[in-house]
Amino acid sequence: MKVSVVSPVFMAEGLIRPLVERLHRVLEATYPDFEIILVDDGSTDASWAEVLQAQQDNPRVMPVRLSRNFGQHVAITAGLDFSAGDLIVVMDCDLQDRPEEVPRLIAALQTAECCDCVIALRTQRKDGFFKRIGSRLFYALLNLFTGMQLDYRAANFGAYSRRMINAIQCLREPDRSFPFFVHWVGFERAFLEVEHAPRALGRSTYSFYKLLKLAVGIGMGVSDRPMRIVMGAGAMLSMFSFLLGLVVFFRYLLGLVSEPGYASLILSFLFFSGVIILALGFVGLYVGRVFIAYKNRPLYVLAHSPSPGPDS
Repeated sequence: MKVSVVSPVFMAEGLIRPLVERLHRVLEATYPDFEIILVDDGSTDASWAEVLQAQQDNPRVMPVRLSRNFGQHVAITAGLDFSAGDLIVVMDCDLQDRPEEVPRLIAALQTAECCDCVIALRTQRKDGFFKRIGSRLFYALLNLFTGMQLDYRAANFGAYSRRMINAIQCLREPDRSFPFFVHWVGFERAFLEVEHAPRALGRSTYSFYKLLKLAVGIGMGVSDRPMRIVMGAGAMLSMFSFLLGLVVFFRYLLGLVSEPGYASLILSFLFFSGVIILALGFVGLYVGRVFIAYKNRPLYVLAHSPSPGPDS
């Protein structure tokens, strides 16, 4: 059985060497037929040089470089496209996904019956306060927009069967979320609690704004639920305004209205105008995504590949 480890790399020059060394150490004894696919997602530091050096030091490393920063989930897709393993492990390169947990995930997948993936659940997040809050908000919005129930403790880290990865590779839409795709393809999943390590160097490149933008983008890219939510909110506001109109009408008949409510009229006008503009904005975003999909551009462009690779 061959194992492929796929890890997207971005601005992580000091993490490549310990990542490869620790992965090699834990896999060599139990799963000697393995490859480590490192996908540089347009880093501007020395990450690519470190990846090439890692390949010179260890022939198990497969270096892949994208021509610019396409995003973490696109980089994962590129790594999966080059993977040849019967079993694939996806993990981040920041060492918060501990390499020592990889054999446990593989063993759990091999022993699980009728199961195509084992997803790591981080028992205690070792991130900062704002990163934890941002992550929870991201998954809350993603679940709201997609109608799914994704666990905020889970991310990309996990062991996946070739059958599941082949199914995920068929999904080529530009708005990408690997955890969402794992859920969407519908195979049986299992979960394994793992230890979450503190970040070894630097800090996460995912800001609160980026997480919010990613959640909205993925939600709108994979589902029409955001538009349905806006429509529902519009219907509720219309019903509320109708009932409020009836109350004002009966108060007028009873002589309880002494002065015209110019201020309330202006505020109502501004409020409902904002709702209409918001709804039109959602429609515009969906039209923009249709336009992007119509152009049918590749998900990524390779700057370096270890061999003539698959079509991107």
